[in-house]
Amino acid sequence: MLELRGYDVLIEDFLKHKITVKEFERQYLDKFATERILGDELYEPLNWLFAEVDCYTDMPIGPDDDPAFNIDESQLRKSAAEVLQKIRALD
Repeated sequence: MLELRGYDVLIEDFLKHKITVKEFERQYLDKFATERILGDELYEPLNWLFAEVDCYTDMPIGPDDDPAFNIDESQLRKSAAEVLQKIRALD
């Protein structure tokens, strides 16, 4: 059984609106940046979500903004849900 290290709970709290997007952003970035050892199975989806969180902006996304580097809250929630499903499937 794979140890999810609380990432599943953090993501679920965000998806259930128990924490705000700003709280999720701060907590996730802090948690992932200080993580020492993750197996490849867990690292890959969490690293992808790290990049998605880093691309999140609460500013309006304009037509000149690159969608690969700017996502809004609804897109971040979709990405988080996908990662939660992936990491739970590993457990």
